[in-house]
Amino acid sequence: MRRVDLVLGWISVGGGSGALLAVAWTAQWISVGTLLGVVMLVNAAARFRLAREDPGPAGFRPDGDGRSPPMGR
Repeated sequence: MRRVDLVLGWISVGGGSGALLAVAWTAQWISVGTLLGVVMLVNAAARFRLAREDPGPAGFRPDGDGRSPPMGR
């Protein structure tokens, strides 16, 4: 009976440490994903701000219908 208890004890310890490892591994990848998401949001915000501040090459103004003027004008 003691041997069975010992084996069950080790299985429960192994299962507990395995569960902790799985939780830690998942949390690590969630944090990596969150960090990448934040970087992507900051990058998108910077691009949006830059696009609003810098209209493009000198003299470039879109026509009223949204098309760009022909080249050479």
